Amino acid sequence: MPDEIVTSLRTAQPDEIVWMGRVPARIDFLQTVAGIAFEPSSERRVTADVAEAYRCTSSAATTSS
Repeated sequence: MPDEIVTSLRTAQPDEIVWMGRVPARIDFLQTVAGIAFEPSSERRVTADVAEAYRCTSSAATTSS
């Protein structure tokens, strides 16, 4: 993750959204979400290797041209 995104996340107010990328590959980072508790939600989390997904998308775009 770029250092500037990490810095933005560390200094953001709880109601601010920090994002990186552009649609359709934009990722929004929320520090709080009204009505959602972290612990129960964390148990159902999904992780993804964004770099791997980008590599797959990039190579698909270059091979289909």
